[in-house]
Amino acid sequence: MSAVNLDGSLALPAVDDPQDILALLGDRSTLARRPAFRIEEAHGTADLAAYRELRRAAFVQEQGLFAHHDLDDHDTDPRTVVLIAKDPAGTVVGGV
Repeated sequence: MSAVNLDGSLALPAVDDPQDILALLGDRSTLARRPAFRIEEAHGTADLAAYRELRRAAFVQEQGLFAHHDLDDHDTDPRTVVLIAKDPAGTVVGGV
């Protein structure tokens, strides 16, 4: 019986030479697929403005959690790191 990868494809037979693929990244088919978005640190005013607009739309406009804005002391703290998700076109689609 042949070994099968998690995606159902047949596993390659074991070889003496190590493969140049980290275990955490998955098999070759996983590496070949393009993700729907990538996570990166927000850099510059454009990234931060897009992130804050998404946040405002969700928490102020849609959910009504805040009256005018959702900014707090963490937003002005220079130690704060904002992570954003960008689609393949570079549009900010989420963040934290």
